[in-house]
Amino acid sequence: VTDSSEYKVLMELFLPLNCYADNVVVKDTLDFVFNDFYAKPPEEIKRLILRLNITNGFPLNVKIQAYYFDENDVLLDSLFQDLQDPARFIPAATDGDGDGRVEPRKLGPIEVELSRQQIDNISSSSYMVVYYNLTTPGADRNPPENVQFYMDYFFEILIGAIAELDVNSTDY
Repeated sequence: VTDSSEYKVLMELFLPLNCYADNVVVKDTLDFVFNDFYAKPPEEIKRLILRLNITNGFPLNVKIQAYYFDENDVLLDSLFQDLQDPARFIPAATDGDGDGRVEPRKLGPIEVELSRQQIDNISSSSYMVVYYNLTTPGADRNPPENVQFYMDYFFEILIGAIAELDVNSTDY
């Protein structure tokens, strides 16, 4: 295998797909230019809360973590400081009516208050990388319990911010 080697796969997938997942990690890179959010000095931000509105339409338990990077790919900070924080855990959607398909689970807002140090650290951020650790309920059983996946299943995260500012009104 060399740096110019290629491997191509032609795959046909029939849904529903019956399978299980155990600690599958998926990552997504998102623009998060702090200066687009707040172009004034970060010291004016007295309190910053990120609000996550999540809908899980998959039969997957999800643990999330986000990392902030600057334009030089330097890691600045993470969203969750405590890896045991229960807010990181997004429970799987379940089949409430017994038809074999899960109904999306909309969670109440998850609010993560950033510390003063986190605000200062991410003030030069350009992007964030979000990691999703996926596990199906029953993956730890022997044999693992399979679930079904359909094309119309989805996972949605909406991120908002609540800020308390201390600004000099003569600047406006």
